[in-house]
Amino acid sequence: MLAFFTAFIIGTTLPLPNSVSLIQNGSFEAQGWFESWIFEDHLAKAEFYLNEEEDAAPDGTKSACIINPGCYHKFYELQLKQLIPIRKGVSYCVSFYAKASKPCIVTIQVVKETKPWTGYGCFQDIRLSNKWQFYRFYFRATHSDDLARFTMHCGMSGKNRVSIDNVKVVPVR
Repeated sequence: MLAFFTAFIIGTTLPLPNSVSLIQNGSFEAQGWFESWIFEDHLAKAEFYLNEEEDAAPDGTKSACIINPGCYHKFYELQLKQLIPIRKGVSYCVSFYAKASKPCIVTIQVVKETKPWTGYGCFQDIRLSNKWQFYRFYFRATHSDDLARFTMHCGMSGKNRVSIDNVKVVPVR
């Protein structure tokens, strides 16, 4: 059975009319999934791959898998990211499924893509378990940026295997 987690809520949570996720191929099901996602490994020691094994995904048949060898010392040294457009004052719902081979923390952040990596109102630590769980939280953008960096940081997950699926960022009212 999948568990459910909501981090925090800002105002109402109704999707804007005709809103779709700003994340491309968040389910990792489409061909060329690697064209939408960027894997950043500061130490070049982790593995990132598309998992298609049995029970690989709670939604569909594929998920992203990150194997952390446990040598990272900062949360941002191992990232799965995508560039998305955001607008100042708009609230967004971030949701995804995730699990890890052992409990750990993954940090979700939306920032400027380049130095000084200004925060855009989203910095959320998510505690993962060893079972697929659905996570959802909301944030209000503090800046407008057509190329904001949506990042799932796995650097502090320790020696671990983190699986992620069905990632969405949807504008809400």
